[in-house]
Amino acid sequence: MEDSLINKLKKFLSDHDPVTEECHVVYLLVEIRKLMDRIECKEDKYKILRFYCNWALHTKKSRQLDVISSVVTGIEESIFGGHASPDGQFWPSGNSHVQFIYKKELQQNMTKFFSKYSLPTDIFTTDKWKRFISLLIQVLIDQPIELNGKKIKSLCFRTAYQAANLEVTLYDDTLHRFVNVL
Repeated sequence: MEDSLINKLKKFLSDHDPVTEECHVVYLLVEIRKLMDRIECKEDKYKILRFYCNWALHTKKSRQLDVISSVVTGIEESIFGGHASPDGQFWPSGNSHVQFIYKKELQQNMTKFFSKYSLPTDIFTTDKWKRFISLLIQVLIDQPIELNGKKIKSLCFRTAYQAANLEVTLYDDTLHRFVNVL
């Protein structure tokens, strides 16, 4: 049975190279999740991939957040280590928010998964990956991650001028925006 899903994924990736629509991203994540469930993939090495498969299908994400705890800590450090310029613009320190926006851990996780099941890896080339992430962010707009962290209340992508912002809301309701991602 898993062979039929793998063949389905291979055909889909071949027919949709590059991925060009949000529905393609959602379909790909759904089929990956089905394969993971079918093979009872509980391995820690694919936790990030499972997280994104789940997040893409829910209006908010508030469970099984341990997998992104290092990302959240890094974003907290970016915010609290950053500074405001004289014109009031905020400049974060570090690049954890950039890693989160560009989904570097997801790319690594998916690459391992695709390699293990002999799926085509063309999607991971620079331009195709940027397109995939841009479409994934469009899928995730207005689907917050609600955290139980020390300082961050939620992370959410929001539409902004034909692009997207990553909004980070702190527990004191302070809002930090990382503007025009991708």
